[in-house]
Amino acid sequence: MERQLFNDIRVEELSAVDRAALERLFDKPVSKGQRVFISGYFPSRLPTPGNKRSAKQIINAILEKAHGNACDRGVTDSDMESAISEAVNDAKRRR
Repeated sequence: MERQLFNDIRVEELSAVDRAALERLFDKPVSKGQRVFISGYFPSRLPTPGNKRSAKQIINAILEKAHGNACDRGVTDSDMESAISEAVNDAKRRR
């Protein structure tokens, strides 16, 4: 089976060197409570049905956990939409 190029990383588990690398990549500090999701792919290679299924399961599990955490903390849909818009706008400014 082809190796999945998808990682769910807990910042608190990173070495100082790896954390510094992420901070250089993001051009901002990361905190211990954060999780980072990194996905890599080969644009010329189509994923297998098994890889697609696996990626979908991982992403759905992460989204369910994130939704539960948001609900537990009283985060509304409007709050989430605002955060996503802010992140997208920040990414556009960096281009």
